[in-house]
Amino acid sequence: MNRMIKGFVFGLMLCGTLGAQTRLSGESAEAAIVRAPAYVFGISGAFVGIQRDFTINSLWYLSRVEGITPLLPPACSPRATDCYWRVERIVYDLEEAMVFAVLPQKQGLIPEEMPEWQVVAFQLPEMSVAGHFPLPKCERPDLLLRPGHQELFVNYTLPRQPDQPDFETVVDIYDTHTLKKKNSIHEKTNLQKYTMAQAVVNASFHKAAFDRSGDVILSGLSRITFTDTRFQKEIVDPIEVLDEAERRKLEPFYRTQPVNNTRYLSRAIADFSSGRALMVAESQDGAQMAMWTVNLENSKASTVMVVPAGIAHLIGQGARILVEKTKPIPGSTAKSQKNEKLGSWVVYDTATGKLVLQKEVAVARGLTLNNELTCVWPDGSRALFRHEARLYGVVLSAAGPMQAIPAVFSTDPPLHCIFVP
Repeated sequence: MNRMIKGFVFGLMLCGTLGAQTRLSGESAEAAIVRAPAYVFGISGAFVGIQRDFTINSLWYLSRVEGITPLLPPACSPRATDCYWRVERIVYDLEEAMVFAVLPQKQGLIPEEMPEWQVVAFQLPEMSVAGHFPLPKCERPDLLLRPGHQELFVNYTLPRQPDQPDFETVVDIYDTHTLKKKNSIHEKTNLQKYTMAQAVVNASFHKAAFDRSGDVILSGLSRITFTDTRFQKEIVDPIEVLDEAERRKLEPFYRTQPVNNTRYLSRAIADFSSGRALMVAESQDGAQMAMWTVNLENSKASTVMVVPAGIAHLIGQGARILVEKTKPIPGSTAKSQKNEKLGSWVVYDTATGKLVLQKEVAVARGLTLNNELTCVWPDGSRALFRHEARLYGVVLSAAGPMQAIPAVFSTDPPLHCIFVP
């Protein structure tokens, strides 16, 4: 059996490209991506291509792609398969058929030991290096593509010296054709005022998206207007956008601060996708949660759904919500452990709040640490999840099958997914 698996893996390793599929006549790139395979990147730099039927179409290593050798950390060799070369952030540019990834410049055992990053551009389908540029020592580097403008925004925070009152955030803007820097916007923020919620960081985003105009960044609960020389952030209140009837549904979830008897609602952003923020508020006993979405494009909210406790995800470009049920544990939204999953998945329609699917996924039962929803196809029809050291595929329908993915590379978290048509 081991000989058969080794032969299978060797055959896949001959596939050093991201296999492009044929686009249907008249089909847009956005429509083609629904049919696209998922490419899952692991911490060793290995990546595997998984088709919609959960078969594997390729397995390769970033350390082996054409032109990568000069960019590898010193401890990595071009033939390495166990090099710790973790992708920090990865995005796919539909317009340019290009993948941009934030990768470390130096080898380290944990992310905190790798403060120096670089952005590498890979041309598809051959997955060869198209270019790269280094980043300064920084924290939390993030990437955002600006559709229709051929621009890549790179956002990061510079290290702050202990005696400095301010910290500095930066957004560098690059041309996706040439990878030349077009602009760099810096913003300083007083740390004490920021900690006391007396100041906001305008030039900061995470897993964001541009609105249809291409001039406003949508991130979390923020609308960030970009004017070529500065950013201006506007915070959307997730309670104010609810109508009176929907706010009443949240009443049982309010708590009282014992020090001054002030009522408050402990809430958090559970997920963000396609310009929508998924809000969650938990009950005091941890048995229930209220969830709703906020559309940052039009500042409108969905209906409030009161459901059993779980870990919620936006799927289908925000049209549905998938909840992995968890064992109730008392605590606040921010501190609730949710450390045991029950192997029960429930899908709700965002617009109506109706339950549209309840599916038992027995292998996804157990400690949350060992069970992770890795990614969901853009149309919300199927998902990949990690159980311990294996990947599984699940079709999100009542009779849809679950299938184990061959164990061809390390699935140690974190894992990153992109969909490439």
